[in-house]
Amino acid sequence: MALGLDVVELSAAELTRATSLRREIKVLSTPDTFAFSLAEARRWTLLTGDGALRALADEQGVAMHGVLWIVEELHNGGIAKGRALHEALTIIHAHPRCRLPASDVRRILAALLE
Repeated sequence: MALGLDVVELSAAELTRATSLRREIKVLSTPDTFAFSLAEARRWTLLTGDGALRALADEQGVAMHGVLWIVEELHNGGIAKGRALHEALTIIHAHPRCRLPASDVRRILAALLE
């Protein structure tokens, strides 16, 4: 929160949309549907790595990005050092549940050390 993040409440309409999505698309979690509903209603960019949530955002025309985009933005904006981002991305990629595309990860890891 010190860096500008906020905790927000869903409006009644946003909650209704999230609840409807949760019933319709069983693979989406409740937090996924809340995030999608907020992004859709408020025209915010959705940050996700979840395949089902990405597919829904694409289908509904909701702007979205993933973790690799965040890493590149932090690096390109000079917000974080390349070595620190390299270490963080290496740890994320090594996790057994990580599904980031290996070729993209290798490309970004190489760029972070340049």
